[in-house]
Amino acid sequence: MIGKDHFKEAEIELSDGRSLFLGVVGVTKSNLDYCVNRLFTSLFTFGFHTEASSDSLYNDRFLIKIKDEFLELTDMRYFNPLKAYIGLRDKSQMSFRITLHGNNDQSLDLLTSKAEANYYLDLGRDYREQEKEVIYN
Repeated sequence: MIGKDHFKEAEIELSDGRSLFLGVVGVTKSNLDYCVNRLFTSLFTFGFHTEASSDSLYNDRFLIKIKDEFLELTDMRYFNPLKAYIGLRDKSQMSFRITLHGNNDQSLDLLTSKAEANYYLDLGRDYREQEKEVIYN
């Protein structure tokens, strides 16, 4: 459903004998519904908006960069959207993190420029018009 040209996954070994699966999914018009339906059901979801070519994103080197520069791995996995926003300045106009809470509530942390913010706010308004709940902080 995603399309083989819009996905890369790798198992990355950690120093303590454990491993971590990381994947990059490119959202397109043809896979948008499939991706959005799964976006809000994942326990650990983050992303960014980019105009970069796919060959610079769908490779092991980029997945290792995500692990090394934007993830904090202790007992838990924590994606730092600010580090990603700053670290991907050459490729990205936005980074985000979606977290799920025990009571099925979700929160979205979004970092972007003021110029891009209205685009995402409009998306939220469109989502609300479909009788879905969006809360802005």
